[in-house]
Parts: sequence; structure tokens; C-alpha cells
Amino acid sequence: MLSGMTDGHPGDMTRERMAELLSWASDGKLTVEEILSAECTLPALGVDSLTYIRLIDAIDDEYGVDVDMGGNAAHLDTVDGLVRHVAEARSRAGRPPDVHRTTTERPRTPEEMT
Repeated sequence: MLSGMTDGHPGDMTRERMAELLSWASDGKLTVEEILSAECTLPALGVDSLTYIRLIDAIDDEYGVDVDMGGNAAHLDTVDGLVRHVAEARSRAGRPPDVHRTTTERPRTPEEMT
């Protein structure tokens, strides 16, 4: 679990956690540092459809939020877009918008999800 915010911005811890999930979903092909420092979209960074599927499963597992890949999926293009989407979905559901871990210390593996 993360120790705290990095520079005082309230979304930093969540942003870091989202980057950790994304790194996990990419099987470590992308590091947290690469994801957080990227100045391009996630697809331009190399995030493929399998990584998105694993990320969406991890977000659902960890935060209880469904992420729809259909329609206007612009929220999937950046870490900040994903963080906003999760916070807004939690707020609409009457849960605190400041997203935090609610389950295990790590995302479940695909084998554990079946």
C-alpha cells in the first residue's frame, strides 16, 4: 500500500495507485515511473487491449467500479482520466470519491479471478 501523497495534491496517492495497477496489468512492461512521467496517451505509451482488460478487472476488484470500454472511452486514455472516472463513479454510488484500497495488497492474478 502507498505511504501517502507525493507533493500534497489530493489525487497523487490515487494517481500513483492507478499507475501501479497499470504496471501490474502490463506485466511490468511499463514501470510506475514511466507511466507517471509520460506526456502522451496510454495507447501511445504502449498500453494494449489485453493490458486494458486486466486493468479494468483490477479496478473493478479493488474499487468496485465498472469501467466501460465502449462509447466515449476518452477516460481510458490517461491515468488522470482513469482516476477521475473512478472517483466520479464512486461519488455517484454514494461512496467517498477519494479512492483508496478496499481489498488485498495486490491485484488478483487472472487465475485468482476465475
